Amino acid sequence: YMKAKDSLILEGDVKVNSDEANYFADRVRYSFKKDLIQARGNVKFTGSDLKTGDQLTINSERMKARPKIKQSEFIGAVNGMLQRKRRYEGTMN
Repeated sequence: YMKAKDSLILEGDVKVNSDEANYFADRVRYSFKKDLIQARGNVKFTGSDLKTGDQLTINSERMKARPKIKQSEFIGAVNGMLQRKRRYEGTMN
């Protein structure tokens, strides 16, 4: 924890959970005042839409997320999959 910058840095096999999402990475920095999560190295996001039940998985090299406004940006070698709860809607890769 860096009090001067009001942020928390986690390194290693990092996992951050919330009700809607899970973030995995080699390094994660959370800035409390900015509500900003920055992740680097083997980034993986898994989440679900609470209304539809759809499951989303995204892999990338880096990520920036603002959980309170539900905004995420994935950078570098991005790939992912959307698994629909309703099977007739199909899966998107």
